[in-house]
Formats: sequence, structure tokens, C-alpha cells
Amino acid sequence: MSSTELLIAEIKQEFSKVLAITEQAALRISDAKHTSLEVNEAKTLFEAIVKFQRFLESKQFQLNALKGTAYYDRTTQELNKILFLFASGLIGRPAIDVGYEKDEFVEVGSGSGIRRYEDPILGLVGSGRTLVERSRRKVITAQERSISNMISILNEIDLDLVELYSDIRLMTELMIFPLEQRTKLKDSLVQVGFKEAVAYLENAEQHLVEKTPKLKDCLSNCRLAIESVVYKILAEAGGKPVNRFSIDLIETSKITPALIDEATKKMLQATYDYLSIKGSHIFSEVNQKDMAEVEFGLDQTYRIVSHILNRYVALKKSSGHNSS
Repeated sequence: MSSTELLIAEIKQEFSKVLAITEQAALRISDAKHTSLEVNEAKTLFEAIVKFQRFLESKQFQLNALKGTAYYDRTTQELNKILFLFASGLIGRPAIDVGYEKDEFVEVGSGSGIRRYEDPILGLVGSGRTLVERSRRKVITAQERSISNMISILNEIDLDLVELYSDIRLMTELMIFPLEQRTKLKDSLVQVGFKEAVAYLENAEQHLVEKTPKLKDCLSNCRLAIESVVYKILAEAGGKPVNRFSIDLIETSKITPALIDEATKKMLQATYDYLSIKGSHIFSEVNQKDMAEVEFGLDQTYRIVSHILNRYVALKKSSGHNSS
């Protein structure tokens, strides 16, 4: 199962837990009209709601790793919409039927001069807190309204989650170099000694997901990652890097043509030039509107480094050397 499907499965599982506990509380009251929901039962439900809220907030942070990709904004907006239903202080003030049994938690309001009874609907966390208080006071009718409101909100969240799942899948499918492959590549680079390249790649990603993204720094670290790979290959082959990328690349291709052939050399130079022109040079300007191009640069860096690594490992194996 991909990391995307694992993420969706986690959310589904946690949501199912909250919904099940809430529905059990509703059944508990409907089966015993004259018995109040116990305080510890209400607290258990409240704890489950808060736990799910915090869980979604952690996934919100996790999605930041995809910042700049297509549909990222729509996906995060959908998640924020769901989180609003948890944290909102007041969602609505529906009128209660005048024939409904009034209790101490019913508020009296007026609209167009008409007296009306209300029980304001709070967000899911607020409703959970209110349910605990109503359980302490053993007001069954008020408990019923709280749980009914909570189930309505959860049903709305259930539909919103369907949209969120679709957006997460679409967003990750459109990535040039999927997130799980990025992780595997960095692990493989470490195993064969390209630790410096991994450090630059991680720096590039970090600059991209900061509250105020450092786009030029992201591109600069992408360029440094490519440089470090080429310089290490050249040094291993017995050459002496002069730390001038174009010169060192030509020299590396001459010494290791089986690894850096003409086509690969051109790809490396083209990617390096793109990163330089777009962000690394002093005269270049990069701002938020260029986010997609910066993400493209990062993805292309991963792609070319992955290509080089695959060739490097294959050559090591064919020559009978260990890749460590």
C-alpha cells in the first residue's frame, strides 16, 4: 500500500472510532429515556473527539511536504474546512419546536418579534464539552440535543472526507516524483555514501515547506545536491574536482563514460542550468507565483539523481564491488 493510501486508511480508521462512540452514546440515551448519560461516558466521547482533531492537525502538517504541487491549495482548504467544524465556537442557532420539552439549557431568543427557543450548535469540540456539563447536571433532553448535533456534524465531515481523499490521491498522482520514492531514494543514497547529497535534498525540502518558503534557497540546495553527486563520482574515479560544475562534469564523463555518458551529461547540465537560472544566480527573482517552477526544479533534481544512482549501483554490481 502506498503512503497515500496508508494516510487515507489512517484517517478513515480514526474517523470510524469517533463516529462509533458517538452513535453508541445516542443509542444509550434512546434505549434508556429516563437514565442520564454518565459523566465518564461523556468524557470518553469528548476525549475521542479531541484525539481525532489533533490527529487531523498532525496530518495537516504532514501534507505540508507536498506544498507547491498541483491541487495542494484545494486539498488544504478542504482539510481546513473539516477542522473548522471541530473548532468553531458557533455553527448555528436553530429554533426548537415550541412543543419541545424545555430545560435549563434552552435559550430564549426572538426573531421578527416572535418568541422562540434555541439551543445553539457549537463545533464538535465545543459540543463535546457541553455534553460533559449536561451529563454532570443529568439533563437528558439537553444531552439528546448535543449528541444529535454532534452526529449531524460528523455526517457532514464524513462527506467532506470523501472529497479530501479524492484531492489527496489526485495531488500525489500528479507529482513528478512521488513522496514515497523520494524517501526510498534518500535511503539508497545514504547506503552508498552520498550523505552530503541527502543533506542538500532535505534542506531543499525544508526551505520549501517553511511558513515563508525560501524558494531561492530551495533551488540552491538542489543545485548543491547535484554538484555533490558529480564531485564524489569524480573523486572516486581518481579525478580531482576543481569545484566548477561544467568543467568537473566534462572530466567525470571522460573518466567514467559508462556512468556519465553523453546523454546523461546533457541531462545533468540542463537540470543544473535550470536550477541556476531560476534561482541560484544573484540576478534571478523567485517569489510565490513561481512555486510550481520551484517544485518542478526539486522534482527534476530527484529524478536526475535517481537516474545517476541506478547507473552507479548497476556498475558497482557488474564490476563485482559492493555498493557500500
